[in-house]
Amino acid sequence: MLRRVVAVYAATFIAVLSATATAAVPGDCAELGVAVTEHSCFHSEFGPFETVLSTAGSTASADTPNIDPVHTEHRIGLTGEYSVVTYTPKRSGAWAVLLSKDVPIQVLAGKAQALPSLLDQEGTTGCDALPLLHVFELTAKQQYRFVFGPTPDPTVVAVVEYIDDFLTHNGRDDDGDGFGSKAEVVVTPCKPPAGFAPNTRDCDDTDPAINPNAKEACDGVDQNCNGVRDDVGLICRAGAGACRVEGTTACDAGSDGATCSAAPLTGTDETCNGLDDDCNGKIDDAEGLCPDPDRPTCVRRAMAAACGCSLDLDCGDADSGRICDTNTGVCKQGCSPVPGRHGCPLGEVCNEKAARCEPMSGVGGANDAGGSASVAGAGAGAAPSPGGAPSEGGEPTTTDRGRNDAGAEGGCGCRLTRSRSSGGAAACFGVALAIAYFRRRRAATAYLALGALAASSLTGCAGKYLESPDGRGGSENTSEPGPSGAASTSNGGAPTPGGSSNGGVAGAEPGCVPALGEKLVAHACSHTKNGPFVPVTAGGAAEPADVSDLHRTFEVQVVGAGGRLRYRAQRSGDHAFMTNVPAVLEVLRAARPLLGSPSFAIEGCGHLARATVVELERGEEYDVAILESPPELDLFVEHVGTFGNDAWKQPCDAELER
Repeated sequence: MLRRVVAVYAATFIAVLSATATAAVPGDCAELGVAVTEHSCFHSEFGPFETVLSTAGSTASADTPNIDPVHTEHRIGLTGEYSVVTYTPKRSGAWAVLLSKDVPIQVLAGKAQALPSLLDQEGTTGCDALPLLHVFELTAKQQYRFVFGPTPDPTVVAVVEYIDDFLTHNGRDDDGDGFGSKAEVVVTPCKPPAGFAPNTRDCDDTDPAINPNAKEACDGVDQNCNGVRDDVGLICRAGAGACRVEGTTACDAGSDGATCSAAPLTGTDETCNGLDDDCNGKIDDAEGLCPDPDRPTCVRRAMAAACGCSLDLDCGDADSGRICDTNTGVCKQGCSPVPGRHGCPLGEVCNEKAARCEPMSGVGGANDAGGSASVAGAGAGAAPSPGGAPSEGGEPTTTDRGRNDAGAEGGCGCRLTRSRSSGGAAACFGVALAIAYFRRRRAATAYLALGALAASSLTGCAGKYLESPDGRGGSENTSEPGPSGAASTSNGGAPTPGGSSNGGVAGAEPGCVPALGEKLVAHACSHTKNGPFVPVTAGGAAEPADVSDLHRTFEVQVVGAGGRLRYRAQRSGDHAFMTNVPAVLEVLRAARPLLGSPSFAIEGCGHLARATVVELERGEEYDVAILESPPELDLFVEHVGTFGNDAWKQPCDAELER
């Protein structure tokens, strides 16, 4: 018992330290490095995806959505000249906000003036989908308002990331081949200085023909730095997306180098399913994917996609008389009376009976609390003009407050999707009970808490208003849109040899099945499905291959027995080592095994099977020993604390006993 109490306090102390640690942008930083921009660009293309509808003006209300999840593309519907969403960072420090278009943005906390931006980039991110970048200094657990405008744009895409998650070890690149060595290393989130490359993977920095991208020449020399000369018999892959196939490597006599037996498959026509059907490296990118006028948009949610709608503007302009039924994801006749909701011009709202925009009757006007902010020259870091400073948590207008499709108001500030206003108190109690039990981390009562939470949803306390599509996508991954927009999950985990099929942990309290959070799994699933992929070998190199680069899927080929990899922790705390097969891994520091949780099944992703969670220290190097595994496996490593309260769907006391 004492051990458990000490472990809980130790874990809490570490969590506090992690929350108070700050990420900074060096004073001489002109541009962020490729780690953060490439990663953000990846998620803007492959997800997970979320769609939210901002509220009009600059004041946050009960209906104002948040864009808190990291490693996620947020499509934000803008509702007027000025629009607002909220963001609450999990850690203090520098945060990068990448945008799809040049929409002015202000970041405000409370009644303070807009924050100045620490760094701005335009057109130098290397990402066509996210050409704008702004960096702001934010404080953990402080709610901020992101105010967009003035702008006539109906939507903007945003990805928000923590700078310190993308520190790059830049190695000296003497031979100029784009790969650096470990002889001299500069660690920074910014673009590396001249003479350095954003990696340390070069095994011979005196020869530009030897680097991880080099072609094996069948001469007994390891040109591609994987530790295996000529790559004979190694697994190789060709093609992208649905056309990606696997083969073996051969060095035939008289050939100009090692060749792969794999030939890419032929792509098919692109469909709205969250997959790269035509194998061009992008998903759902063809024209005319959704010809049904009632389901006109390829709506992306989490890791799936389906034809439908998620915003009114998906169904037509303000004069179309059509809106999106967000319960079904289907367009219908009508309009919404909320200011800015239906794309009506500034100062007008949609007349529900007439299905057209009409002048407002003094409610939610351009200069009141619910209308547009009075901001002059608004832009990234611009300050509101006197008299127009937005305030935090301002009272919503009578038009916005508590209104739903039927005009009903539910208990505890919940927005109802129907006119069910009964059971508000029970709903609040259910949510409170669920939170209380989850915080205590007791498995037996956690199931009761889940039941209470489900009951609370049925009685109307369902939290923030969510825009959700209809229909299932074509992917087997987590949180696919269900028939009514509800997320469903599938267990992609496989039992370990001798283990239980439900992934139970030996020695854990009875009935406790640890499970990683849905956001964390969705992030990992996106990368293990779509890459970026880095092939490495374990057991064949003179020293273990480095798998420290975050947000990469390492395609590990096990050569012989005793295969090992090398991992350098960028942050302190729990790290999840996730594999696509039921492999047995052991993490060692200075040749001594660390105590971690036994592996358990990963639910909700067909591309991942099991996870092993181990506590690591920032800056330390660890060996990852592959004790049991098929000849190949995919490995993805993620810092669990990055996802805050979303890190665990179901933790167990076993994870705290370290």
